[in-house]
Amino acid sequence: MKKVQQIQPKSTDIDGAARYLGMSKSWVRDRIYSGQLSYVRLGRSVRLLYSDLDNLLAARRIERPLPPAA
Repeated sequence: MKKVQQIQPKSTDIDGAARYLGMSKSWVRDRIYSGQLSYVRLGRSVRLLYSDLDNLLAARRIERPLPPAA
C-alpha cells in the first residue's frame, strides 16, 4: 500500500492570515497597505506566505527579563 504524503500549504488568503495571527481581516489589510506585510498576487487572489506571517510575529516579540530568584 502506498503512503500518501500530506502537502502543507505555504500560503493563505487574508481571512486565513487573520485567523492564523488572531487579528481581524482589516488589521491584516492595513499591514499590507502600509508595507509591513508582504503578499503575493496570483491573478486576482492575494496570498500571504506563512513564513512572512511568522516573521511578522517574531519581529514584534517582546521578551521580558525573568524576575530575580528569591
